[in-house]
This record gives sequence, C-alpha cells and structure tokens, in this order.
Amino acid sequence: MAKATLRTSQSKSRVRKQQHSRFHPTTLFITGPQTRSFKRYYLRSSMRASREKCIGAIDGTYIDACVPAEATNAYLSRHQQVSQNVLAVCDFDMKFTFIYAGWEDTAHDARLFMDALSRPGIDFPLPPEGYYYLVDFAFPCTRGFMPPYPRVRYHRSDRHSNSSFSGYQDYFNYRHSSLRNVIERTLGVLKKRFRILKSMNPYKVT
Repeated sequence: MAKATLRTSQSKSRVRKQQHSRFHPTTLFITGPQTRSFKRYYLRSSMRASREKCIGAIDGTYIDACVPAEATNAYLSRHQQVSQNVLAVCDFDMKFTFIYAGWEDTAHDARLFMDALSRPGIDFPLPPEGYYYLVDFAFPCTRGFMPPYPRVRYHRSDRHSNSSFSGYQDYFNYRHSSLRNVIERTLGVLKKRFRILKSMNPYKVT
C-alpha cells in the first residue's frame, strides 16, 4: 500500500513538472529604477528616514488564468477557480518594475521568489548595495529584502482602536506595513483598471 501511494505521489509530481515546463512562468521585462532617480525621489519624501534606502515592495497576487484542460487541476484554487500566482515588484511611484507570471495558484510566494532569483535569464532587478525591498512574512529574510518582525502584530486592522506601540518591533512593523502597502495599492489599481484579471473569459486554449 505504501509503495502504491509513493508511486501515485511520484506520478503526480512528474505530471506537475511536465505541466510546469510546458506552461513555463512568464517574465515581463520592465525597465527598473536607477539608483540616482529613486534616491532623488526619497529625498523629497516626508518619510525619508524610513524610505531612504528602500526602493520598492514585493508581493504575490492571484490572477485568473486560462489554461488547457490537462493543466486545470494544477491551477485550481481552493475556491475552485482557475488562477495563477503572480510575483510583482513595484516602486513608490506605483510603477511595476518586474512581473513573474504563470505559476499555479498553489505555488507559495517564497517559491516564486527563489525561482525568480535563481533562474538564468530572468534578470530579477536586484537592489543595489545598501538598498532593499520590503517583503511580507512569506519571503525569506536575506540581504536586500526586508520582512517584518515575526509574531508581532503587523496589519493596521490588527490594531483596532489601540494606536500605542508596545516596543520597537511593534513600531517597526507599523511603519513597514504603511510603506509596503504600496504594492497592494498598485495591484488593486491594476485589477480595477483591467477587470479581465479578476474574471477571465473561458476562452478555449489548445
């Protein structure tokens, strides 16, 4: 029984790999910001103390997808919708600087992130020395990418009517959330502008 289960699991894994190689994630190449330009922007900002070395934010988002019938199961979400997980990077002008699309809905943000960093030819816009992106808990804490403190309240909704801070980490997470919100707002504008991203037409794909 154990061998049969193992073979079934391996078969599913092979199918996923075949589907993934066939419907390979797509990178949208966008000209990223130059150090000189974003430094000048931050020096004009009233929040320069927090943003002086930060060049943008990263997050994953779910977008409806249209895939061939044999790939449907891999892209089926828990809500029974066919969708893809898309990794997006934006700056504080709410401009996208990198898009990595095509991953199945079940793929974790960290998996997309690590693949984008390691895959040849992707040209992920790594931050210059001394600069960084804001990321959420799903991403690893590594040079150039700053997540919030774990196990400390983060979202503004977690605070309710209590606006006081319990310490440095609490205050840091509050500022982190306030700044990283730019990627959520940018994605929100995108989906509102292009409604098809939230309700993909069932075109037949062969």
